[in-house]
Amino acid sequence: MKKIISTNEAPGAIGPYSQAVRSGSFLFCSGQIPLDPKSGQIVPGDIAAQTRRVLDNIAAVLKAVGLTFDNVVKTTIFLTDLGDFQIVNEVYGSYFKQDPPARSTVQVSALPRGAKVEKMSEDLLTLFRKTGALLDGHFVLRSSLHSRQYFQCAILLQHTEIAAQVCGQLADKLRKFDCDAVISPALGGIIVGQEVGRSLGKRHIFVEKEEGKLVLRRGFQISPNEKFIVVEDVVTRGGRVQETIDIVHAHGGIVTAVGVIVDRSGDKKPDFGCPFVGLVEMDVETFPAENLPPDLEKIPAVKPGSR
Repeated sequence: MKKIISTNEAPGAIGPYSQAVRSGSFLFCSGQIPLDPKSGQIVPGDIAAQTRRVLDNIAAVLKAVGLTFDNVVKTTIFLTDLGDFQIVNEVYGSYFKQDPPARSTVQVSALPRGAKVEKMSEDLLTLFRKTGALLDGHFVLRSSLHSRQYFQCAILLQHTEIAAQVCGQLADKLRKFDCDAVISPALGGIIVGQEVGRSLGKRHIFVEKEEGKLVLRRGFQISPNEKFIVVEDVVTRGGRVQETIDIVHAHGGIVTAVGVIVDRSGDKKPDFGCPFVGLVEMDVETFPAENLPPDLEKIPAVKPGSR
């Protein structure tokens, strides 16, 4: 049975939602932006001031049910500029002083009321979770790095309406770049490439693995000076995207942009020699196999991606 949680010490809901909902022993908190609970307006000041206001709002909601930040197990931070991450991280650390929760950080194009920061917001990340596409555990990525989280885009994209919606959003961000066609690496990028190509009104081709490397097969052709947008589902280091770019160049084509649904490269953003657009940017920790944290060492690793 669910119980609606409400407190005057945090901003009231500005839409058809509750500040928080308790279900059994779980508390689900709605996103908080830096609204002053009394005035209902965004607090003045820099990103540090806005971050403190967000965290104070969350603290008030937790306090209403007798909880503190020590009880939090997962947070998601939404920023309009990942360049603010260091400052946000410092303020965040002053609230979560020991045994901090699991966390993801995402850059988005805009937040309600023009806010710069929001936590635990409903967004594309929530869509990943609702469809079971965002997995928690111990995973080996295509880059051979290890991670606590994995984005199985195929689970999200199996729903055709969602695939059209999400890939359409990515296409809208890529529409300003001139192209004659869309190309993607198989297997993960095929659905994304097809839907982006459909939205842009361009043909779509793909490259696929043969003897351990990506190649152009199936009679697909790349003409000299033909302009391509390279599309992929998830990028960490960008190895498959770079292979695809190299194939286009080897056939005399031109790559005008790269687009991905999830950019999880963090501050090690790959340089593809052209604009790189992500629908969602996430700062997710990754680790080399020889330097795993203790919690991951205890969990058997799985490699769920394309082989």
